[in-house]
Amino acid sequence: MILVATDGAAPTTAFLRQRWKAIREATPTAPALDRAIADRWTRPVRFDDVPVLTDDYAPTDALLTD
Repeated sequence: MILVATDGAAPTTAFLRQRWKAIREATPTAPALDRAIADRWTRPVRFDDVPVLTDDYAPTDALLTD
């Protein structure tokens, strides 16, 4: 699952289909996203049992010198 977060409302599936059609017409070699748009998950996702992953620390940070 890929989570995409924005400050605004999620675009409708109809908007995504229309936008993707315009992109494919302009760039026919662009990968097909028809299936991804059709399979888009719009129901609530349970996340209370999922750990929060951040990029606050990487072990390689210890190798950096000032």
